[in-house]
Amino acid sequence: MRDGDGPVYVAMRFAGGDDAPVIPLPDGYTWQLWQPRGLRFIAPGMSWLLGILYWVAGCVLARGVPGYGVVVLRYLGATVHRSIALPRFFRHRFLGERDVMVGGTWTHPDHRGRGLASFALCAAVRGMAAPGRRFWYVAHEENTASIRVAERCGFRLAGRCMRTRRLGLRLLGEFVEANMEG
Repeated sequence: MRDGDGPVYVAMRFAGGDDAPVIPLPDGYTWQLWQPRGLRFIAPGMSWLLGILYWVAGCVLARGVPGYGVVVLRYLGATVHRSIALPRFFRHRFLGERDVMVGGTWTHPDHRGRGLASFALCAAVRGMAAPGRRFWYVAHEENTASIRVAERCGFRLAGRCMRTRRLGLRLLGEFVEANMEG
């Protein structure tokens, strides 16, 4: 599957039925499932540029399909983690029309290893569940920590994919599937 264009990624799909596991949030942390409303289109703790890019992907490129949200975790008022949920758009064509991809996960280095990513992923699945919606998670095949987070939350391997380039830019490329299960 390697064509010299980049690394291989694993695509994982939520296989937990109707509900994700409940992962406890460590003491002292707060969280919210943020979704854009009106003029509020940049999630808390996100830079203006990153916020605009995700808003364009989640709202404009997705052609109004619901499913854009950000799980934001804070400690003492500071954002220490975010996981971004996006509906189907050109980067993830293997998603169904109602499906959501959870990714764009970031945790402040001082707060890693505390289960925050697992909490956020499960919270996204529980908070954004809808009839007929499936949840996906893509991770570099060598990112074992990220893969373990997804497995802990009930995601299972659905296939492998490559990230392509468009106009020479990975940002504009898409994840192309190979051997993907339906």
